[in-house]
Amino acid sequence: MNIITGIKSIVAVALLMSVPSIVFAASNGTFQSRIDKQTKAVEVARKAKEINFAESQSLKKEIKAIQDLYDKYWKDKKISPKEAKKLESKLNNSDVNLFRKKYD
Repeated sequence: MNIITGIKSIVAVALLMSVPSIVFAASNGTFQSRIDKQTKAVEVARKAKEINFAESQSLKKEIKAIQDLYDKYWKDKKISPKEAKKLESKLNNSDVNLFRKKYD
């Protein structure tokens, strides 16, 4: 085996070992991004008069609870698969709630 092939193998293994941490970091950023997008979507819907003030307050309260939960989970700088699943579920429910309030 020549040196170039050996170095390529080492680089490939190093990259493969770093992929889970890259995916993990991206998913954590994704939660905060989704929370921010959900907050903006509520504000846009309120300004467009698609939802009323009480509905916007209810949705903002729900999003605040999700943000608080995310902050609690992220305190140790990692989110377990179980925690990620719970956050994902709550964000999806919040998305559906906004949709329902806009179109009911």
